[in-house]
Order: sequence, then structure tokens, then C-alpha cells
Amino acid sequence: MRRFSLLALTLTLLGVLVVVATSSASKSLPASTLSSSLNTVVFNETQAFVALHYAYAAFCDQATLEKWSCPHACLPGFHTSVVLIENSTDVFGYLGYNELDQTIYISFQGTNGKDIKNVITDLEFVETADYPPIPGAKVHSGFWRGYRGLQDTVHQHLWDILDNKCPLCKHVVVTGHSLGAAI
Repeated sequence: MRRFSLLALTLTLLGVLVVVATSSASKSLPASTLSSSLNTVVFNETQAFVALHYAYAAFCDQATLEKWSCPHACLPGFHTSVVLIENSTDVFGYLGYNELDQTIYISFQGTNGKDIKNVITDLEFVETADYPPIPGAKVHSGFWRGYRGLQDTVHQHLWDILDNKCPLCKHVVVTGHSLGAAI
């Protein structure tokens, strides 16, 4: 079993959010681990640039992501595990791993201005929802709905990669632009 200690790294460069996790021993993450690890964030420009490439790749279409053939964005050594599509919000992304840097990447696409469901998801900012892992915390209801629709798939593929495809993976990077960074 592995435990993830999250190190959140917020990168304002092009609105990209990066969350880095390192593996330890259990599949659960207590809220106290998350809040205490937020005090140990360190910016790494090289890592941010790599995350930017993965965020950019989320704008490629499903077939391109499945083949990992995005022009100008696809880095060598990456294997797509699943393309993520949440139908009620049209939140779109992918999850996979790079065997060269032993890292799992989860990336979400930014708002597609031509997609009415994406725009509505962004505009649900007035409403907030409770965030159960942290008592008293509230989150943007549109972003929360988009993530919750993908949560089980993300967890399933994340653990499949760690257990079967990349047991030596030591990091998880979550990235995205705009709506994708919020998810």
C-alpha cells in the first residue's frame, strides 16, 4: 500500500496549477497531511515547464491523446492510461505515466469557450459546495461537480498504474490551465 503526501505547487505561469505528490504507504490521505504539507512547497522551474507541456497536451483531441501524438506537447516516455471525459460539464483530460521520470501525470483541459457546458461550469462560481475532507471548507460548485464526475475513474487508474504499470513511480503531478487548473 502507498500513502501520498501532497505537496501543492501553485504556478501562476499561464494559469497552470501543479500538485505534486510523493508515494509512501497507504491509499488514504488524511486532511491533516494535506494541510501540513502545504507549508513545504518549493518552486522548480524545470518541473513547471514539464507540467506546462502536459497541460498543453490536454487541448489535443481524444484520439491524439490515446496515441500520445500531440504536436509540440507530447514528451517522450509517456503512456496514456485513460482519457477523462465528464459528460455533464464536458471536463476533459487524461491520466498516464512517464517511465523516464517515474511520474504519473493527470492533466485537465482549460475552458473551451465554444462549449456551453464548460462555460456554465465556470459560471457556477456563485454557488459553493462543502468539501468533506476539510471541515468548514467550501469549493466552487461547478468545479467540484466536474471533478466528482471523474473522481472514481481517476482513482481507479491511478492505483492501477501504481500497482501494475509503474510501481516505481514516485510522484504524481496534477496540472491544467484555467478550468483544468481548478479541477
